[in-house]
Amino acid sequence: MVWSPVIGTMHSHWILAPHPQSPSYTPNGSKMVSLPIEVYESILDELSESPETLRACALVSHLFAQRAQKLLFSYVSLTRPTKVFKAALGIRSHVWPSMRFHHILSSSPHLAGYVKSLVISDEATLHFYREELSWIRSDNMLHRILPQLVNLEELKLEGNPRGSSLNFRKWGDSLRAGILERCSSERLVTLHLAHVRNIPLSLLALAPRLETLWLKRALFVPDDHDTKLKEKSPPAQLKHFSVIWMRSEEWHTFYPWLASHLDLTYIKILELNIDFENELEAIVEEGLQAISNLLRGCSATLETLRFFMPEESKFPFHSFNKTNPQSHLFYSSATMMNLPSQPRPFELDICSMPALRDLSLNSCIWNEGQYMTVSGTHPTPSVAQSPQTALHTLSSVVSQLLQFKTHASEHDRSSSSGSPHRQLETLTLQLDMDEFEEIASSKLENIGWEEFVTVVEALAGVGRMSLESEREAMEMDSRPMEERQVTFKVVRAFVPHPGATSVTVIVSIPGGSDEIVADLLKEKLGRLRDKGIRLTIHYTG
Repeated sequence: MVWSPVIGTMHSHWILAPHPQSPSYTPNGSKMVSLPIEVYESILDELSESPETLRACALVSHLFAQRAQKLLFSYVSLTRPTKVFKAALGIRSHVWPSMRFHHILSSSPHLAGYVKSLVISDEATLHFYREELSWIRSDNMLHRILPQLVNLEELKLEGNPRGSSLNFRKWGDSLRAGILERCSSERLVTLHLAHVRNIPLSLLALAPRLETLWLKRALFVPDDHDTKLKEKSPPAQLKHFSVIWMRSEEWHTFYPWLASHLDLTYIKILELNIDFENELEAIVEEGLQAISNLLRGCSATLETLRFFMPEESKFPFHSFNKTNPQSHLFYSSATMMNLPSQPRPFELDICSMPALRDLSLNSCIWNEGQYMTVSGTHPTPSVAQSPQTALHTLSSVVSQLLQFKTHASEHDRSSSSGSPHRQLETLTLQLDMDEFEEIASSKLENIGWEEFVTVVEALAGVGRMSLESEREAMEMDSRPMEERQVTFKVVRAFVPHPGATSVTVIVSIPGGSDEIVADLLKEKLGRLRDKGIRLTIHYTG
């Protein structure tokens, strides 16, 4: 006799049951309906965000157990040991997640095959953190767990941002070997490294199927193993590459390997945030040139670009001249105008990215009471005047998108291949303003607001809605009438033209800033909001 657990009712006389071998009936005579197991698996899949419910389902029936266990163990996070108090014994002890997980795998080895994503993290909210005391250094279970995870697709190593980064070299030989072995698997496609230093480059060279690489404050070092693998390993076809908050020295160590080991022509998603502050001119130039090479290498396939435009580069031995704010900046406007034949260290050419659909640009436009210029930037051929501030630079970059849209339209009209040139769908512009000191409103007013607003309006293609279209839009809106009226009062009956880019402008200002800053921003950028362009001004800190 097949036991058929009840999981719900469809009718007063019909009860669902998984695949009985023969027609079954409940004690009261109700017939049980047989459904394919795929139906129940689909229901369990909907519960993937509810571990407690999945645990209960796993205990209901062996028919549910396998699917529920696959979902429960598909993502495993091993973190710092936690302190627990055992009231019966009156003692405090530590619970090691890695030890508990190893015990589970020892009693149920098949669960190891369900693990798709593994996180090894030392991140925690601590007042004081010392990497020398990291639990990963003293752990003796991780090296036993890793070899069992034969189906692992994603590996994340996360340090603590409140102290020094994890030191890969200080981990045990068995643990380092286990990590290298997992990275060499044909199944591993995603690697996340955050706040880790002294990572051997062979860790990446060993990953033949790597598609997603996410780095945050990760410092790589060359090793003999990487040199031997250079000629043997085919380049990985990276599709998603993110560099979040990487320092100049970390970028300079990593980029040469990136250029020689990876095929950049497959990248579709690119995120770059590299800090060149307080670096020498030659180092900044080399770093910016590397960024340009990376952008050019993936320009044909790039669909999403999120780019933090480099801030100013102050030289350690050059004093700041308040009478000439640009004297401390690398490649100021005057320098670029006087040296037109000098090699351009950095170039962001949007028009060379035909597949680009989503663009996000972040720029610091004000810091320490002075407007900002962007390191190594130069006017594109379409812009006659050199940008003088970060906002001017941002406007000149965004203005390329107007040509980008024109080229796309011309391509669509002339193309007979049936594959239209994609147009940019979304643009997010984030303006950061930091550390206001003795603000001179005249300076803040003249950093390029009018040019910026004009370019954004043109790109968004905002036009006034006809009275008939406004009524139709109101009728199509399913929200209550009061909410609809509030919305239409805000947008002032402006809508984007068909095919226009969806533009969002976000401005971040310090929480302790004078009200004059917020008032000035509302005055300069309020025109965007009046025309229905999304504008957000928020305080940080």
